Amino acid sequence: MRRVLQVEQMLSERLPFREIEDRIEGMSLSEEEKSALWLLAWTGQPQRVQRRSVEEALTHAGPSGKP
Repeated sequence: MRRVLQVEQMLSERLPFREIEDRIEGMSLSEEEKSALWLLAWTGQPQRVQRRSVEEALTHAGPSGKP
């Protein structure tokens, strides 16, 4: 629960999404826990940031949907 509060604090401070991602990645947690925190951070972003994140992921996935 403490990690959730940390992410919520970062959101309230309006830290850039990439900075929040980096901080989550640096936490000593399971990949499942990191994924849940990332999702929390992502849902707290403006729609334009969410859209950009999806577009970046699709660009890295390549035309077949595979990296």
